[in-house]
Amino acid sequence: MSAKLQDVGLLALRVGVGLTLAYYGAQKLLGVFGGFGFLPTIEAFERDLGVPRWLGALAVFAEFFGGLGLVFGALTRLAAFGAVCTMAVATFIKARPEALRNMVAPQEGVSAVEVASDVFFPFVLLAGSLAILLIGAGQLSLDAAFLGKGRGRK
Repeated sequence: MSAKLQDVGLLALRVGVGLTLAYYGAQKLLGVFGGFGFLPTIEAFERDLGVPRWLGALAVFAEFFGGLGLVFGALTRLAAFGAVCTMAVATFIKARPEALRNMVAPQEGVSAVEVASDVFFPFVLLAGSLAILLIGAGQLSLDAAFLGKGRGRK
């Protein structure tokens, strides 16, 4: 298997997006890295955001297991789809009107940089996940090794 530059680029994108998702998913699922763990996270989603428990659970699983799937290139399009859905909701929640106003004209005591980071962080993960969903895993993936799948349809 000869890796092309595009495949190395896809590997870098998958690992970067996947590790980030898996890290934050591990906080929510396992309670590591300063996270609260599964049940407290699901309860907070329901209480603070009005997200039904079953959807909160799907989001946590998509973030953690989807992140791992992206890192290894395993069931990559399914993993990317879960990440796209989760990060689309996170972006929508974070990009509320008051946050967008504070990015342009911050109120006293509000850092525009912190607000912008809060909004753009899930958006960048959404964009990266969407790119992987559309392009595929590339040749440097478990999908390519075991299923003969790489970029695009063959």
